[in-house]
Amino acid sequence: MKKNIIYLDNAATSYHKPEIYYKTFAQLNLNLGNPGRGSYKSSLEAAQSILNSRILISQLLNSPDIENLIFTPGCTYAINTVINGFIHQQQFRDKVANVLVSPLEHNAVMRPLFHLEKQNKVKIHYLTYNLKTVIDFQELANFTQTHAIDIVFINHVSNVTGQIIDLDLVRETIKTSTALAVDAAQSLPYYRYDLKQQNLSFLMIAGHKGLMGPIGTGVIYINDEWQNIDPLIFGGTGSYSDNLAMPNYLPDKFEAGSINAALIGTLGASINYLLQLNLPSIISNQTKMAYNFIEWSKKIGNQIQLFGIDKNISITNYQKNYMPVISFRLTGIDNSNLISYLDENYQICLRSGLHCSMLTHKNLNTLNTGLIRLSLGHFNTSRDIEILCNGIENFLKTQ
Repeated sequence: MKKNIIYLDNAATSYHKPEIYYKTFAQLNLNLGNPGRGSYKSSLEAAQSILNSRILISQLLNSPDIENLIFTPGCTYAINTVINGFIHQQQFRDKVANVLVSPLEHNAVMRPLFHLEKQNKVKIHYLTYNLKTVIDFQELANFTQTHAIDIVFINHVSNVTGQIIDLDLVRETIKTSTALAVDAAQSLPYYRYDLKQQNLSFLMIAGHKGLMGPIGTGVIYINDEWQNIDPLIFGGTGSYSDNLAMPNYLPDKFEAGSINAALIGTLGASINYLLQLNLPSIISNQTKMAYNFIEWSKKIGNQIQLFGIDKNISITNYQKNYMPVISFRLTGIDNSNLISYLDENYQICLRSGLHCSMLTHKNLNTLNTGLIRLSLGHFNTSRDIEILCNGIENFLKTQ
């Protein structure tokens, strides 16, 4: 991509990265060997790079132990590891697992669950969508009390609407014995997890979105209580090689095969960059820019529809309950026409479609039309939003 583009698709992946990202990526690609597969310098440096990144992600999450943080090739891989590992436990060999999902789940959660439901291994229960709180917490309490729910999946921040689910209230509402798996693809680094205090069973993380790492990186946090689940794949780990069974300790148990030390090391460099910043101030600025778009949308009235949000929301409530992701459509106009116009005339990158979230669009009643998504990132400015709004106004003049 060109540097002069206006990139507003950060919910898909971050594009502009900090300078240290590019320097680290180039350096590590040239110098690293295979971690844990030798005692020579380049192999040891690769292992050290992975360890450094594990320490940094632990600092970001306030994790009780760095070994509980597992590197994966992405958040989807992390989610599949959790789902398949959990469902294939001994206790579910002869019974169906009851799974409860939030109403704005991503296909990365829903597709593996749907596949397992077709095999009669799980029963999926769905929470009702609530515009203000995403989920109805009384309904959540009722479900966990009457349906013997084994695990709850929560998409912490919607990749379509930007809505935030109150994670602490979820944990307070469900039984302590119920596993809680949280999709954190859209919430980091601006939501500050405290894994020493929050009783989360699993946390699944994308490295290439808000963390500004490379595509092909992800992380799973696995609570000590659940580390006996099976890994998704089996193979060499560079450890315990005299036994055909996988090592029974973390992180090796879940990190079979040669780990891409260059990508993980680069992720660590981006996290280290973020840890030096005033993250609350940055997310405040990003949500202010998103709110400016909401305020502008009132100017053109019913020519534009916003979804998953009340246009009259106050900035205080917006910043409390949303990340800077907004989905919209122009009344009576095909989404692709606006997308193409903005790309060709303003070099603006937006995404239209279903955003890999059928369940969300079903609850928003937009499965047939899809939506246009605006998602802000670390390097966006208020000028980007001004140009976007002017571009949409000029497009409407052509219709």
